[in-house]
Amino acid sequence: MHSATTPLFEQIVSAIEPHLGTFLLGAVWASFLLLVCYSAFYRPDKVFQWATLAMGGFVGQWTLTWITKLIDSQPLPVWVNILFIVCETCLGIGYLGVLYSWLRSTKTLRFKQICSITGVAFGFGILACLYQSIALLSVFKLGVLVVLVDMAYVNYIGYKQKIKLSLLILGCMSVLIVVQGYLNYKYITIDLFAVSLPISPFVASIINLLVLVVFIGHLAIYNQITRRRLAKRERQLIQLEREKRLILEEQNELLSLQVTQRTTELVRSNMAKVKLFSIISHDLRSPLVSLRDSLNLVHQKNLSQNDFSDLVQRITQHIHRLSSSLDNLLQWSMSQLNEIRSRPAPLEMRETIDDILELAHEATRQKQLRVTNLVPVELMAFADEYQVQTILRNLIDNAIKFTPEYGHIQILSESCQKWATLSVTDNGAGIPPQQLATLFGDLTSRRGTKGERGMGLGLNLCMDLAKRNGGTLTVDSTPGVGTRVRLTLPLALDLVEQAA
Repeated sequence: MHSATTPLFEQIVSAIEPHLGTFLLGAVWASFLLLVCYSAFYRPDKVFQWATLAMGGFVGQWTLTWITKLIDSQPLPVWVNILFIVCETCLGIGYLGVLYSWLRSTKTLRFKQICSITGVAFGFGILACLYQSIALLSVFKLGVLVVLVDMAYVNYIGYKQKIKLSLLILGCMSVLIVVQGYLNYKYITIDLFAVSLPISPFVASIINLLVLVVFIGHLAIYNQITRRRLAKRERQLIQLEREKRLILEEQNELLSLQVTQRTTELVRSNMAKVKLFSIISHDLRSPLVSLRDSLNLVHQKNLSQNDFSDLVQRITQHIHRLSSSLDNLLQWSMSQLNEIRSRPAPLEMRETIDDILELAHEATRQKQLRVTNLVPVELMAFADEYQVQTILRNLIDNAIKFTPEYGHIQILSESCQKWATLSVTDNGAGIPPQQLATLFGDLTSRRGTKGERGMGLGLNLCMDLAKRNGGTLTVDSTPGVGTRVRLTLPLALDLVEQAA
């Protein structure tokens, strides 16, 4: 039964082999042409370009395998053997280029050396076909063996790079290429280049078909990986573009803010200049004119002793006001230029307030004001002495200015933990709510209860100096009842603890 079955199987194979071989060969050529178009027009990628070369050698070998079945001459024509050498060389170098392009680089010295060795071996292969020399053919096969060994090396590099699925395909491809190279070697060397294949073209087609499937799977995986990389890179570019846009928006906002701040500073600077010119031309000129008129009266010889005393007191008062105004103007100008430097030191507050009240004695005497200083002697603040004097002088001058005759001004203090608070309270006219809201930002001046003039710098300057000394300044006022200004400064803690 076995003997009967075998001829039947051979008959079936003989019947379908030409048709199946023709179909498979057509399918392979169609795949090759598609790969050529894909790599040339749609995907000009180095991997696909090398794959096209390898596929060309692969298709050529497969085609030649079927051509040998149709040739009935022995030995084979020289051109057929040469084409086998060319196709095998293209397959080896092309696939090696695929591996290097994917896993390493075709610009490396090692790849160039392998190509040089293969080129020399290719020359020996051509000579082997021309002279039908087994020795020369062995040199060519040795060059092919070098290519196969280097493929194994590149596969090992891929393993080190942790390319798992692709490594499996690469390994299978290398094994199949070794098998195909062995078959070609057997084909060429049997009977010295004669037609006597160790296997039939049909079996060779099945092997080549497996090689084709693995090869196409290799390219499909590479294509999928590169698409993922491109998609990831595109997402990164979109993210970078978004971050760049956000940075530009932040920079634009920052520039806009800087322009706004600079514009505000220029407006403030311009207002400061206008205010400065107004002070110089009017507010300082008026006291100087009054001082000049008072000095002219001194030259009159018919003044009584009482008139002369009153005139001296008036001149003293004019000089005090002018000195105070000049001090305020100097401090304000320096604050506008950011040239004020605070030099904090322990400061006795009671003594400082007494000195200021002594200078303001004539002003309080003229309005018959009662001034009470209830600040304890042991109260010590840690602040710049000259700047604190400027703050308190302005607060006391304002209290005198806006308190009516026979009024009362009271100076109190309290200390809590690390802070000392001084309050100057009067029972004067008070400040309207609408003016209280803009008190520290407005440079306008109001006349006192007896028409006293000011420069409008006092409270604005006091707030700035208080902040420079680490303190605060607040104002509470009720129209018709009075005003209380509270100055908070850091305590000189070491001295306070020693006094306690």
